[in-house]
Amino acid sequence: MPAKFQHILVVDNNPDVLATVPGLLDELGYRVSTARSSSEARAVIKAGAVDLLISDEFLAGDLGRPLGVYARSIGVPVLLLSGHPASMELLVGGHFNFTSTPFQATDLDQTVSEILATPKGAANGR
Repeated sequence: MPAKFQHILVVDNNPDVLATVPGLLDELGYRVSTARSSSEARAVIKAGAVDLLISDEFLAGDLGRPLGVYARSIGVPVLLLSGHPASMELLVGGHFNFTSTPFQATDLDQTVSEILATPKGAANGR
């Protein structure tokens, strides 16, 4: 089980995702914050220690990749989510950790655990 101090920020403008993913992560023992936009997410990241950013690729008025670039620039690993075929083609094998949606809770658990176990200076994509 992860240490309670590991803080994950989940960013999505879809209320269903924000009602589900944070609950799954909380059950797995993580401390979870949420944001509905890139600007909200940046404020949370600036306000305190975030150990992992999980963001949808398509945010209201923005994309998850620029937010991911910002997070990585200050040492926060990133996991991007998307179920859109065009986005998936861009993200698979790219510069970010990526999981397609929908996903199984066990897959999310494994992916998050692997990312958090990776040393901070290591590459962030798979």
